[in-house]
Amino acid sequence: MANGIESAEYQFGKKSTKTGKVAIFLNPVDTQNNDFDSTLRKECRESMGWTDKVVYGTIARFEIQKNPIFMIEVMNEIRKKSDKAQFCIIGIGSMEEQMKNKIIFMVTVVKGDILDAKETIIAHQVNCQKRMNSGVAKAIREKYPIVFERYENTKPALGLVEFIYAGEDTGKHYIANMYAQDRYGYDGKQYTDYEAFRHCCEQVAKECRLSKHMKQELNVAMPYKIASDRGGADWDKIMDILLEVFTDVDLTLYKL
Repeated sequence: MANGIESAEYQFGKKSTKTGKVAIFLNPVDTQNNDFDSTLRKECRESMGWTDKVVYGTIARFEIQKNPIFMIEVMNEIRKKSDKAQFCIIGIGSMEEQMKNKIIFMVTVVKGDILDAKETIIAHQVNCQKRMNSGVAKAIREKYPIVFERYENTKPALGLVEFIYAGEDTGKHYIANMYAQDRYGYDGKQYTDYEAFRHCCEQVAKECRLSKHMKQELNVAMPYKIASDRGGADWDKIMDILLEVFTDVDLTLYKL
């Protein structure tokens, strides 16, 4: 049995299909009941919170023939390129658990000022030259003077992370200074050290995991394109690191 000629030939061979040994059951679609409805589309997108999203969807069996693992890998690549991408996977099958394990983490990207973040940890990248003169670092320096004071008095080292409590009146934020670049510049060159960045991320994620055992749920906010805008790193490589490290820790990227 197959749902089309090509499907039958693929599964059972052309000879068996031509001799009538394979039953063909076509999958018709009632166009009247399934015609496009703009009102239904609008209601559905609003109910799911997808009003401004570009939705990618699939309905299929979770089986090897449908190659769902590759589909998830493709979705991850799309998500790196667009913060408006939304994925909807509908189905059931023997590969469901494998798919869940593959979906290691989908980074949340939101529009807004990271200084208004609700997350408990605001993590950003700093250099080892004791300079916070631009970007998010400058904004943090101006809003949280204690962070710069600690930064000035810390012996810098690539891969180091210092956590500074910003105070009760700041929403109980911790600021994480991640030393992932030695020097700095405004010439478009790469200053981010990938290994140092990964090591910093691992330390931040570790703190969040430890907090779960203390019944204090920590989550993380980072600036969108961290390590890339001013650090000069390849954003795709940075996203790969984030996806690999923050597998079970909530991470939100803030994009102005």
